[in-house]
Amino acid sequence: MYLVLVQGPHKSEIFENGLKKLHYIGLLQKYYQEGKIRLYAYCFFDNEAYFMIGEEEDTVSEFMRRIGISYVHWYNSTYQKEGPLFRGRYVSYPVEDDITCIRLIRYIHQLPVKRDLAKYMDLYPYSSYAEYVRDKTAVIDTAKMRECLGDWKYTDYMELEWKGESAFVAEQRPIPIRKDDREAEEMIMRRLGGRDVRTIARLEESEIVQLVRKLRYEDHLPVAQICRITKLGKRFVNEIKKPDGENAEGALMIE
Repeated sequence: MYLVLVQGPHKSEIFENGLKKLHYIGLLQKYYQEGKIRLYAYCFFDNEAYFMIGEEEDTVSEFMRRIGISYVHWYNSTYQKEGPLFRGRYVSYPVEDDITCIRLIRYIHQLPVKRDLAKYMDLYPYSSYAEYVRDKTAVIDTAKMRECLGDWKYTDYMELEWKGESAFVAEQRPIPIRKDDREAEEMIMRRLGGRDVRTIARLEESEIVQLVRKLRYEDHLPVAQICRITKLGKRFVNEIKKPDGENAEGALMIE
C-alpha cells in the first residue's frame, strides 16, 4: 500500500472547484473498478490531494503516469490550458503494515476538520470518509480496513484525536520520490559495483545485510520492491533495521 500526495506547482490550486476534485476522484474510482489498483481512501483540497492505494495490475509508478495523463488531458482540454499541471512528480510513501495504514486513513479523513473546512468529517464532500460510514463499497475498498478494526466502529476510531500536532509529521526534507523497478535495479547494481543483481545470491550474509540497509535507509527503496528485484525474502528484509540513533530521511512519523 502507498500513501500518495499530488500538488500543484508552488502550491497553486489545481483542484479549486468541485468539478475538478470530482473528476480526479472519478478517475481513481474508475481505475479501481477496472482492477488497475486498490483504492482505500482519499481526501482532496484545492491545491493538493492525498489518497491511499495498493498495487494491483499497475505498479504505483505506472498508475500515477496513467492517471496523470488522463487528468491533465481533461484539464487542459476543458480549460483551454497547455503545459504541465502538477509540481514535479507525485510523492509516495510505502505503508507496510495495517496499523500504519488505518492511522494514515484516519489522519487524511480528519484533515478537513483540522483545516476548518468542515465542522464534521461527514460534512466534507471530497473525502472517502462517507464511503466507510455508509458502507458504499462499490467505489472504494473498505473491507480491508474494517477487518483491521475488528470490533471497533469505524466512526468511533476516526474520531479519536491524534497525540498533538507532532503525531503526523512530514519532515522539512521532502519524502523521497519512489523509483520504478528499472530505476531501482540500476540503483542496486551501482551498490554492487556494476554487477548484476543475481550476484547477491553469492554474497556473505553480512554483505547482504549491509546492502539492504543502504537500499532501505539511504536509497529509500520500499521493502516490497527490494524483494521483487533481489528475490530476497520479505521477512529477512523487514528484519534489517536502520543503525541505532538514525532516522530515515523524509519519513512520515506516526504516533
